[in-house]
Amino acid sequence: MDVPAPLAPAEPAPVPPRSAARVRAWILVGLLTSLSLALALAHSRQERPALDLQAEIPFDSAVKTGSLPNGLTFYIRQNTRPAGRVLLRLAVKAGSLDEADDQQGLAHFVEHMAFNGSEHFKPGEFIS
Repeated sequence: MDVPAPLAPAEPAPVPPRSAARVRAWILVGLLTSLSLALALAHSRQERPALDLQAEIPFDSAVKTGSLPNGLTFYIRQNTRPAGRVLLRLAVKAGSLDEADDQQGLAHFVEHMAFNGSEHFKPGEFIS
């Protein structure tokens, strides 16, 4: 039985010599990239004024606000997109942060129950 002779290592493919112009072009690309990164880093480290986290957020002048006799405060803002629709949101200043220890989870439960229907709304009708 003939045993094949071990393969000799393959000769590496010859690397074509690089032209001086090509080497200069790559050096230029490297220098420009380094300069761009250095400028971006310098710009990102510029001093910026500190944010005043206690400052009041400016109110949108396009919003009209008012209060009903029952104390409900409302906010109205025109929005033309999507056309022919209205969006209503109810914000209630109550939640788990306002619960006592013996009430844990009650606000979350009430939130879910509010969408289960009522005397005037079938289940799911209010949010559909």
